[in-house]
Amino acid sequence: MSIWRQPCQAKWCYRLWTMATLAPFDHGSPERRLCDAHGQAFITSYLANRPANLDAGENEGDYALCSVALLSFDRKKGLQNVYLWQARGFLAIDIGYCEAAILYHQLKGTFLSLSRPPTHVTMASLLGVLSTSLSDVRIERFDEEGRFYNASLRLRQAEKPKVLDVRPSDAISLALCAQKPIRVAKSLLHPLPSGE
Repeated sequence: MSIWRQPCQAKWCYRLWTMATLAPFDHGSPERRLCDAHGQAFITSYLANRPANLDAGENEGDYALCSVALLSFDRKKGLQNVYLWQARGFLAIDIGYCEAAILYHQLKGTFLSLSRPPTHVTMASLLGVLSTSLSDVRIERFDEEGRFYNASLRLRQAEKPKVLDVRPSDAISLALCAQKPIRVAKSLLHPLPSGE
């Protein structure tokens, strides 16, 4: 049977799956293929009930330290979302399919065979060549007119701080690659859904 014609993995559901999710810290069953209704229900439940001990840590001023909680692929709507989570809120960011595929392999810890290095690997190499260190990445604000999030890299070169504007997907991938903090402006975080 084609992977696209398989049923939803929820119990007693025979609809075709339309949404794939990867919850990297859900060690019992990190990947799921679900119909739209069960996919949305899973995302809501997972964000509401994620254990507090998985909180990324301390906040810094107007920024909350977040972790990547969930990645979803919605083939019906053609959307990919990365969910950044903190014990008091979350942020879902739409990203491109290629960027989502790279994040998927990063989160799974699997090797993605590419003929050329992806953007985040090139950026990490370039920082090393330029003797520049990455302090953290930040998701700073939402551009209402352009309908996108602004992100930045906080860098240090020769003890001088520098800031570089980047796409959120590249910032998140680089942070995971370099094992650096991901910070989100507190004003962007949505309240966690009810666990009921």
